[in-house]
Amino acid sequence: MKAARKISTLVTVLLVLAGTVLAQEHHDGNLAERQKAPTVLGGTGLFNTFSTRTLCKGEFNFALFWNSYTRDPGDLTINQVPFNFTVGLTNRWELWVDWNVWTNTISRQPFLLSGYQLSASRFFGNPFVLLGPPVGGKDKSAAFFPGTGAIAGGILPAVGRFGTPIGFPESNFSPAGGNGKKVRGLGPLIAVNLPSYNPEVPFFGELDFQGFDSAGRPVFGYRESSNGSGDFYLGTKFNLIDPNHHWFSMALGGYLKIPISSGDGARARGRTSGEYEFGPILMFGQESGGKRFRLYENIGYIHTTDPSENGVKILDLPDKLLANVGMSVAASSHVEFIAELAHTSYVANRTPNLLPFLGDNLNPTDLNLGLRFFFKNGAISFGGGWRKNLNNADDVTLPVFVSKTTFVRSKGPAPQFFVINPLFSTQPQTFESEGGTGFVGYFSIGTRKRCPLPPAPTCVLASSVASVNKGERLTLTTTPTTPGYDAGKVTYEYRWQVSDAQGRPVTVSGTGASVEVATGSLACGRYSVTTTVTATVPAVDCPSDCVTTGQTTCTAGFEVTEPP
Repeated sequence: MKAARKISTLVTVLLVLAGTVLAQEHHDGNLAERQKAPTVLGGTGLFNTFSTRTLCKGEFNFALFWNSYTRDPGDLTINQVPFNFTVGLTNRWELWVDWNVWTNTISRQPFLLSGYQLSASRFFGNPFVLLGPPVGGKDKSAAFFPGTGAIAGGILPAVGRFGTPIGFPESNFSPAGGNGKKVRGLGPLIAVNLPSYNPEVPFFGELDFQGFDSAGRPVFGYRESSNGSGDFYLGTKFNLIDPNHHWFSMALGGYLKIPISSGDGARARGRTSGEYEFGPILMFGQESGGKRFRLYENIGYIHTTDPSENGVKILDLPDKLLANVGMSVAASSHVEFIAELAHTSYVANRTPNLLPFLGDNLNPTDLNLGLRFFFKNGAISFGGGWRKNLNNADDVTLPVFVSKTTFVRSKGPAPQFFVINPLFSTQPQTFESEGGTGFVGYFSIGTRKRCPLPPAPTCVLASSVASVNKGERLTLTTTPTTPGYDAGKVTYEYRWQVSDAQGRPVTVSGTGASVEVATGSLACGRYSVTTTVTATVPAVDCPSDCVTTGQTTCTAGFEVTEPP
């Protein structure tokens, strides 16, 4: 029901906005050129899929998005407000910058994220020291930290590492190190030895310190939602095969992600991973003859750097293989329907993660269905869509420790307890998932190049004499001009028509601006002359399909008389 309300609200807003904007009837360029809009990341395309088209030289977009999507583990909902700027450097090369001005990360399964356990250790000092000493981390793999309880290395503790067994008053292990204080409030102690994290925000998980209990133990609470400004992106795209001249097109692009911060606080708040990303993206496109149906495919490889401290790698983050496909159907010049699949596969070396070992797919595939509206030849556009993570993880069941310890209360004034024979067993506990839907919405404003003014020639037609003796030659001359165009850039074609008073045609000699009429065989009388002038100017590369020809006619007359 919540998703339905969000979708209905989004559709209502879009229709109201569409009704408040006046459409511009004059069209510049073909249908696809008038429906160039920004992606969430910047650059032109669909919501998440780049098209093979670029902005024309000097065109630009300013766009503001609301981008909401879900990820696992932790049943994450990530809300972003990206602001991006895209500009055409040439007619086939564009550049863009993007900034997530606000990012909000929410976890509905905080027990399943190791970042919260790491934040507990950070409360007592530097986890690099408290969970160490690190072993290795100078080569391709992350260092092993003995205090994390994770067998595969990396500074992220095993999920639930500092949790409390059910029925026990404190954690079994201390986030402050081997002899540190035991804590409460970090969820159940889970019987696994692997960390659990999302590669986009691997350190996410803030805690609230709630004070000390009566035994002096620190008590924490999960902070399910954190926010702040996010990362910067710089990207580019160059068209290799022009979609205006071929049904199949191709472009090459890529982007660089610049982290907003590499600090522990920003990473724990889910604002950033703290690492750089960069790599190429190859884009393909197929468009129908009228440009109404458009299909685009992207494949890219994005390398992610790995976090390190004191020259020691503390986590091995995977690279990303991007594989997107999107379809665009133009219902009219003002309305476009979009359907796309955006898939990310995490590849190459990485610190082992819990979810894949449980049989869940960590690689997200988002389905987007939406509408976009265009006005002023695409200079103004807005739209939105519904999103579904098709690989959203189901409920997760894990073994958690249960205490079988016997407690004896002292007879003193203070409520003290003594532990006798601490014993533990495990029982399954299910962590429920709330689903994987999101949405995207945006508004964009910019500029679009106009077609040059259609050539509108004028002409003056004159005869060498107004009255000519029969048998003498007569010259007819047309002098054309096309306002707004240099004479050297305009070519003219002429079509002559000479007729007598009864409308019978007369043959002329020549086809250019000047022709001659042989009067020897003509009857005496009045004759009318009409010349049709067609002016042609060079076509521009962008936008395409501009009008390059114009016509005008001019008339004159002459009289043939008997010689004296």
